[in-house]
Amino acid sequence: MKPSQRLIAQRVRNRVIEYLGTVSSFERQREYAARVPFVQIPGELICSWEDWIPEEPVNYPFLGLVFDQHEIDALQRFHEVWSRTAEELPELMPSIEEVQKLPAWSVLRETADEVLFVLMVRGRMSEDVEQLEVE
Repeated sequence: MKPSQRLIAQRVRNRVIEYLGTVSSFERQREYAARVPFVQIPGELICSWEDWIPEEPVNYPFLGLVFDQHEIDALQRFHEVWSRTAEELPELMPSIEEVQKLPAWSVLRETADEVLFVLMVRGRMSEDVEQLEVE
């Protein structure tokens, strides 16, 4: 049986929380780089945001299924910082250790941490069962 739109949205919410958990922690970013040394982690972290949020959050109605307005506003704030950071990064990205020294990357990390805090008030949702509210 195909999952419902709501269940897919719940899974997207969980992936966004996981993504923000990585971006909000320099340590997790370095651990990620150590696990997959053949992957260019700064580029991966920039590009993978669009896997879950393919357009500006305020213009993406699908999010309203599982994010409240306060959360969507926070996601929009992150999206704006993410967009500026992506523009500021060099085309040929250095290692994660070098990128972490850039002011733009620090702002991205701090904003991810703030947004993660907002999302964790309501938390993760079930991957298997539709929920009306976050547990």
